[in-house]
Amino acid sequence: MVAKTQKKHSPENKKDNNKESKPVTIVLIHAEWCGHCKNLMPHWKKIEEEYSNHPQIEMVKIESKDDNKDVVINDLNGRIMGEDRIKEQGYPTIYAIRGGSLIENTKHRDYDSLKNWVGGLLTSSQKGGKRRNNKTRKHRSRRMKKRLLRKKN
Repeated sequence: MVAKTQKKHSPENKKDNNKESKPVTIVLIHAEWCGHCKNLMPHWKKIEEEYSNHPQIEMVKIESKDDNKDVVINDLNGRIMGEDRIKEQGYPTIYAIRGGSLIENTKHRDYDSLKNWVGGLLTSSQKGGKRRNNKTRKHRSRRMKKRLLRKKN
């Protein structure tokens, strides 16, 4: 069964419903028979309870044998800009979707690590993340080219 804990949509939360706010969707793909998933579930349930009413977070849990898992995954992939896509590639798989970007969690499987990871996602989305303009990128790439040419000579 696909379980979704969605943020509440109400007139008071109009600001949160605005597309300019950057909600975070945390996705867990798991299988009941998977040992790693069984170890993760108590920690995941704590995180789900803690963030179930958070205005910036939507928690999505997808069971491997769900009939509508492909529909849910396609819906989530529709929120992602670029080439990255959510894939059922192993169990458990944890993703976050923030501001149109897909972030895969490959390490955090205990409560404290998951909480820090989710907290980091929230902090980054509230600050807008660190961005560099194209001028900085061009300047940096010119410097790198110069360094590479010096190393070859």
